[in-house]
Amino acid sequence: MNNEQATTVEAEIIPPKDLEERDLMVTRAQAFEIVSPEDAQLAGSLVRELTEHIKAMRGAAKEHKDRAYATWKGLCRAENEAVAPLEQALAIVQGRLGAWVAEQKRIEQEARIKAERERREREEAERERLAEEALEADDVETAEAILDEPTPVVIEPPVAPAVETKVAGTATREYWGATIHDAYAVAGHFAKERCVSQADLAKALA
Repeated sequence: MNNEQATTVEAEIIPPKDLEERDLMVTRAQAFEIVSPEDAQLAGSLVRELTEHIKAMRGAAKEHKDRAYATWKGLCRAENEAVAPLEQALAIVQGRLGAWVAEQKRIEQEARIKAERERREREEAERERLAEEALEADDVETAEAILDEPTPVVIEPPVAPAVETKVAGTATREYWGATIHDAYAVAGHFAKERCVSQADLAKALA
């Protein structure tokens, strides 16, 4: 704001007569010197005059400030009302996009679990076939070794349902878990890495 604009704003808020009086008082204060007790008494009077004039000018500005504040609040309210439909539309699209992404992840996870399950079934069928061939060849020891071979433990995570569209004022949270079907086999895997007893670890997992 330049000097010309500031002067215009002052004239709108403070009566011109009060502005002229202000300028005179400022000039007096700048030139005032205290060299005697009489000057000190005059200085005290000038302090009171300046203080009263400051209060009067602030009082004159208060009405304008209150109106400006009310206008500002009205502008903020109008802005929020104008933007609200767009923010709601944004929330709808973001919610639907999140639901679609979650559904795609769920589909991909289901496909991975199905492929892994089918692979294990093929391996188990092949192992049974090899054991039968060994039995047909009267090689019982080999057949038993094939059948006793531990099956790799695969812990399948649950398939999470698709996340529903978010609604304003609510929140969603996903919980994941797993079921251990063979605690002893799992314990054997971790016992080697942790150098602990497989039996103790299996009891803890059970």
